[in-house]
Parts: sequence; structure tokens; C-alpha cells
Amino acid sequence: MLKKIIITMVYLLTILSCKAQKTNSIDEIVELALKKHKVIGASIALVDSTGIIYSKGFGYSDKSNKKLVTTKTAFPFGSVSKVITMASVLKLQDLGKLDMDSAFVKYVPDFQIKQHFQENKPFSVFDLLTQQAGIPRTRLKDLYTDFAKPTDFYRLIEEEKNNYLIAPPKEVYQYSDIGISMLGLLPKYTLQKDYCEFVKKEIFEAFQMTNASFHKDSVLNYTKGYEKGTEAKIYATRYLPAFGLQASTEDLAKFAYVFLNEGKNISGKQVLSKMLVEKAIQRQNKDTKLAFSNHLGLTWWLNNFYGYKSVYHGGEQKPCLSMVRLLPELKIGIVLVINSDMNNDFLTEITEKVLLALLDKKSISYQKDYYTKYKVEKAKNSDYFKKLFEGNYASSYGIINIKPKKNYYKVDLISANKTLRGTLMSDSTLQLDYMVLGIYPVKVMRLFVEQIYGRSIIGTKSTKTGRKIFGGEKITFENPKTKWDKISGKYMIYNLNEKEYPLLKEIVISEYKGLKVISGRKTSIPDVENFQFCIHPINDNLAIVQGIGGQGLLGETIKRFGTGDGEFIEIAGYIFKKK
Repeated sequence: MLKKIIITMVYLLTILSCKAQKTNSIDEIVELALKKHKVIGASIALVDSTGIIYSKGFGYSDKSNKKLVTTKTAFPFGSVSKVITMASVLKLQDLGKLDMDSAFVKYVPDFQIKQHFQENKPFSVFDLLTQQAGIPRTRLKDLYTDFAKPTDFYRLIEEEKNNYLIAPPKEVYQYSDIGISMLGLLPKYTLQKDYCEFVKKEIFEAFQMTNASFHKDSVLNYTKGYEKGTEAKIYATRYLPAFGLQASTEDLAKFAYVFLNEGKNISGKQVLSKMLVEKAIQRQNKDTKLAFSNHLGLTWWLNNFYGYKSVYHGGEQKPCLSMVRLLPELKIGIVLVINSDMNNDFLTEITEKVLLALLDKKSISYQKDYYTKYKVEKAKNSDYFKKLFEGNYASSYGIINIKPKKNYYKVDLISANKTLRGTLMSDSTLQLDYMVLGIYPVKVMRLFVEQIYGRSIIGTKSTKTGRKIFGGEKITFENPKTKWDKISGKYMIYNLNEKEYPLLKEIVISEYKGLKVISGRKTSIPDVENFQFCIHPINDNLAIVQGIGGQGLLGETIKRFGTGDGEFIEIAGYIFKKK
């Protein structure tokens, strides 16, 4: 976490220096940002109600052979694939093959998953589209491989039979690769058509996406990937519906056009119903108990852009990053993708600057002070807030300990072995500061704590993004005496295939003030760098990763088992053996 904070601060200083140069043209904005951050190749496209109004490639798709990125270059779009899958579900509803408000198992009766909750509510197709079905985040085993086949994601039916929900439906916002991939089963069960076959005809061809595919080898002019300027392998994935898309920015601009223009493609043909397209870009998760500012339409995320509604989805398929962002009220959209490893904030900043330049060019007014008009000032401490914040929290950042002092709050990030200073603010948040070199205070984030349904939830709050939970929840449970009490030590990966990309090679199980903790370093788990998860054993064989949705493995059920061959832990499909 600390490393990310410092990188982000340096990055923001660079952005400020870019702003000082007052660049106006889109070419200048993109070229300057790519040069400063040493991005090898990128592609961008802009679309409005008339069609694609700008598209351009920058840098190299193959640096060693001096091959330039063009508007036709194909990139892996990672999680942007999820909105493609969403569109395929809308098409099935248009065809009368399903009703998204019906239970998912009505259409896929073979699917089963376990749960720890007393109330056994079925989740709907709609719940999967809005990331509130309670499905775990992802399965690490064989996620990125050299040997993935287009049909491999169908295995999730067998794999999830022994998995557990993290929460009942409509309770928690939980971004889930597994959940979206489950939607990819629907064409097979409703029309007896393979997912890829259905999407190719009903989405790619209908939307006129001429170089889009879920098969890496079938697209033209495919980019290479780069980490720190050096060529890096782009692995295939078996969760095609969640992040298997390969396409050009022009293809995604054509896709964006449909959602900006009431379901019509660039040629004016109605390819999705107006009603469902409008539903997709309107907030649909108002009833989710623990969503906070994670506003979702149907798979699309929603926020505000200088007073205008913004609809977007980002993607990552290491080392490539992508972003599709729409301003529906203005019928404007942007697609940006890069082939180099960077912070996700990088794409957000560039797309924002390009969109502002486009609004200026079109003489469209916007609220320039939208994110600066609300001031937050220091507030007086009170016994209420001291009691509210004090305690240990399990989160995606690891265990956080908050302890009130006389005039401030001491906030210990246990996984990073770092201490931050918290100041109570007028909006009932804690402003956390980190002292760089022990001298310079850097504002890190503002934390809020809220009591909801008997749970103390912790998250971040900012003017731009509102209140976001990062999986934080106050630790209140007592550990029962189980076999988990005697398993501390180092565990090494036991079932890794040499042809798969290793997301996690080893874990360490230890204790913090009587709490059992699992930690790992330099991982590639989605949303997590170094991790420290607090676990709550519920019997000799099962434990729940503490925290509430959001990121990493929070809320998931992990397993332990001992044999004559040793002690084992199973996490998201990976099996680890004690050394």
C-alpha cells in the first residue's frame, strides 16, 4: 500500500506539471503523458453521435521491430470484456430467451454453490449484472495460462460446487470475474450456442466490430506487451467472458456508440433495444445494502464528470491497461488502451484531460469547480468519534489498528509496518497523513467508519469518488479452538502448472494479537499487491477471510486439510503445502 501511495503522489506531481503547460490538442495531451511515463504504445479513439471523430495510434506495438501502433492494432482489453458479456445478456433478453430478474439457476440448473447463511436466497441474472450476487472475486488457479482454450471457462460449473458465496444476494457490492463468466454460460443453456459463437454474431458483427475476438490468434496486428520498457508475455485467460477480449480502439468506439445512441450501431441499425440500453447506463444497485459510492448500471460503473453523468469500465490484462468512458448526456465517448504497465490512475487522468479538451473544442460548458467547491476542515474530537474509530479492522490493505490519542489518531498499517497520523475532519472522516522522510506530510486518504446492520464498515472518502469501501470491517469475533490454531508457518504452492502465470507462490500464516493472519508478498492477485488477510476459523477445515467485498479475497472461504503427506491450505483454487 505504502509503495502505491508514494508512486501516486509522484504521479500527481507529474500531472500537475503537465497541466501547467496548458496543452490543448489531443495529440499533445497524449504524447506528453506517454513520453513522461515511458509508455511504449497506445491507441485512442473518440466517438460522438456522428460516429468515430478521432482515432490514432502512438508509439510501438512491437518496439524491437519498429512496428507502429495504428488505429487497427489489437490489444487485450481485460475487464472491458465484462461490458461485452453484459451486451450479450441484453441481446438474449431482446430475443425473449431470458428475463434478467429471474433466478440464474432457472436458465443454468447445473450451477451450484454453497453458503454459510441461514437464508438461502437465489441470486438473479440481474444480481450478476450488478455485481451483487455474492459470488467470490476470482479463481487464481489457471487464471492466466499458455494453454487456455475458449471453452475452459465452462469448468466453473464443477469448480464452484465446492465454493461458497461471500454474502447473500443484494447485500454487498462484490466485483467478480467468476460472476460475469457465469453469464457467459447463458447462450449455451438458452440457445445451445457457444458463448464465443453467439458474441461474434450478435455483438461483434452486429456492432460492426471488425477486428474483435476472444481468440488472440484470430485478430490482426496484435500488440506486444511491455513491463518497465522490456517486452513481457501476454498470457491467455480461461475466463473469456470476464477479461478475454482482443480488439482495436475503433472496435470499442463502435461498441460505445451503441450505448450512446439508443441501441443503434454506426450504420443506424437497431442492434439492442432502446429500453435495455437506457437501463444499462442508469444506476441499478440502489438497494444494495453495502455499495456506498460504487454506483453501477448493468455492469457499467457510474460517476460524475464535471457535472455530467459518466459511464465507464476499465480493464487490465498484464501488462496492458484499457478504459472505455461515456458521457451519455453529451453522446461523447473515449476509448484508450496502452501496452505498458502503469498505475490505473494514469488512464483516468489522460481520458479526463482529453475529454475536457474535447468539450472545450465543442464549446460545451462544464462545472470547472465541481470537485473543489466542497471544503473539508479540521474538526474537534469527541468521545463519540473516538469510540467509533477505535479498533482493529480487517481490510484489503491488511489489518488496520486505529487508536485515539489526545489530539490525533494513531493509525497503524500492520502489513506495511507503517504508522500514519489521523486528524478528525468536519465531514466525520479521518484525514491520514504520511511523513515522507519523517519531515514532509503527505495527505494519503480520508477514512470513514459507519455502523450498518450491526457491522462497523471502514472505507475511504474523497470529493471525486465519494465513499468507497476497500473491504474494511471492524474485527469483533472470537476465535474458537480449532486445528487452525497450530498451523502457523510458511506454505509453498503445491499445484502450480509450469505453463500458467503464477499469481501467488507462497503464503505465511502467523498471528497478530491472537488473530490468525495469512500474508503474501509481491503477488499478482487482482487489486492486491502485498497482502495480509485476517481469517476467522469456523471449524477445523473452513475459515472465512475477514472483510466485506470489494477487493482481493475478502469474504471468501478457504480450506485446510492434513494428510500423511503434510498440512495443506486451499485458497481460490491454489493449494499450498507447509514447509
